[in-house]
Amino acid sequence: MALNFLVNNNFLVEIAGANPPVIANPIYEPRAIFSINAANQLQGTFWIVKNGIQMTSDTGNLSYVIRDQNGVTIGITETNLLADGNGFWYMTPVLADAIQDLTHYVVEVVIAADLENRKGVIAITLGE
Repeated sequence: MALNFLVNNNFLVEIAGANPPVIANPIYEPRAIFSINAANQLQGTFWIVKNGIQMTSDTGNLSYVIRDQNGVTIGITETNLLADGNGFWYMTPVLADAIQDLTHYVVEVVIAADLENRKGVIAITLGE
């Protein structure tokens, strides 16, 4: 006897005697892009994906802090940013005087998604 299982409104056909498929927990990943504009301001846009698909609903506030290659905060941080209707958060542009060429930084991000805070780390690298 073949068993049929309904998963996310799609039927998965299993062979006789098989156990129900294991549904893994969703994977949440914060993502971002950063640039330094002509006025020497660091600017950035954030978004979050759930199982590889950008979330545009069920999201909340975003907070971030930027650290140098030694893990020390460089004084660029924000809290309680809200997403726009397209699922993007925008950092307030800030003078990039603390950002030096030929080094790297990490951005620790916390985004509320599906009623839980999702934490991730995003890299920034700069060259001459």
